Amino acid sequence: MIYFIIFSLIIFIPFCVGTFIKKNRSVTLMDREFTLVLKGFSILTVIWAHGGAYLGIPGLQFIAGIGVSLFILCSGYGLEVSYKKNGIKYFWIKRIYRLVIPILFSIIIYKLLSKSISIQSIGSELKYFFESQWFIVYIIICYVMFYVCKLISHLFIKSERRDELELVILLIMFGIFFCIECIFPIDIEIPFLRARQMISFPFGVFAAKYKNKIEEKYINKSNIIITILGAIGLSFVGITQIYEIKIKYYVIGDYLSIFTVFPLAIVCLLLFNKYIFLKKNSFFRLTGLISYELYISQGYILTKISQNLKNVIVISIATFLFATVIHLLSNLLDKSILFFKHGKTKTL
Repeated sequence: MIYFIIFSLIIFIPFCVGTFIKKNRSVTLMDREFTLVLKGFSILTVIWAHGGAYLGIPGLQFIAGIGVSLFILCSGYGLEVSYKKNGIKYFWIKRIYRLVIPILFSIIIYKLLSKSISIQSIGSELKYFFESQWFIVYIIICYVMFYVCKLISHLFIKSERRDELELVILLIMFGIFFCIECIFPIDIEIPFLRARQMISFPFGVFAAKYKNKIEEKYINKSNIIITILGAIGLSFVGITQIYEIKIKYYVIGDYLSIFTVFPLAIVCLLLFNKYIFLKKNSFFRLTGLISYELYISQGYILTKISQNLKNVIVISIATFLFATVIHLLSNLLDKSILFFKHGKTKTL
């Protein structure tokens, strides 16, 4: 327990410092700065819960689930906003670049550190990565369904109700995905791992489409919504922990799990919008900038944490350093590509 407390302090102390380090940034509900902070908070919940599990502290898994739900919600929101600005052109180029390049850098660096780098080892590690990292695969599936939804919309929907029909199509696809997940769960010991996240991405898209209407109608009722959704989420978390529901009748558990982490993710979102010390926290913003890389890094580095003071400190710092290096290398590659694509033209 003492090592978990130390690990928690390593996260909590920078949060406290970040509360007082404020820059004059405008942060409004669901703008880029706001979602950046939410993503930072999200990945920290995953790191904290996973670190606790590796240090022998049970029962934190649903905390990571809340963070994942919040992250996926922000992804759905961001995709819809991006689509409104840029359309569907170059959709997969952007997505593949953003997803795959950091993964490749992480594998190469990890293999270099372990002194076992080769083309074959990189290929094997890449295969293992996608087999073991359910969240990355889930995000890709979300992207595919979003893309297919937009294609169908462009080809067949000409009515003014396009936004509504797109949401219907997206919900149907996620409904099919949910049914498949109930029949063939990725992990029978925790069958609800992906099932409980089925509403998050569509809700993010919905929020992007109707942001102004949602704000106008519900933002002044945030205290009531927080209370109701908090009670629903915590109640269903307790219900889904019953053995018969969790393991024996897990399909029922999958349905019930929808009302666990998603309502609590909305509670977190509303709390961040309500309190300045949360939505303007510099530490959350910093982790938000490298949130995706942190998720990748914790799969490599955080798994090596152990009940040893020096190890806890070193692994915690190494996880953030590993993510930062991946992020900087990805940005450097991006800038290099832009330079060779546009730089020479500007010079001429």
